Amino acid sequence: MIGISMITADVNGHVILENGDSQLNYIQSRSSRVATLDGGCVITHSGVSQGDRVFKISTKIDEYQKSLIEHIHENSNLVNVSCSDGFFIGAISSIDTSKPSISMTIMIKERIS
Repeated sequence: MIGISMITADVNGHVILENGDSQLNYIQSRSSRVATLDGGCVITHSGVSQGDRVFKISTKIDEYQKSLIEHIHENSNLVNVSCSDGFFIGAISSIDTSKPSISMTIMIKERIS
């Protein structure tokens, strides 16, 4: 189960979704690689942050859930996200509700618990 809610109080500001084909396990490091003149390279690794995670959600929704998700997306800059990996604050960067299944991407800002 995935719970998404607005940060501010709103009667229509929360929705519960099934996991579907959701993905939150991919964690990219803050690293870069720069080529050097001698043919080698320099790699800088600055660690890993929860703020680099992206939550991709793909699951079936009904019309009521569709209206709630669109309301949340249009009226909230940040959202609370609750799932099996923890509780996060993030921002919905894109949604596609044109089909019976939703495709949504949430950029994670921070992990609360």
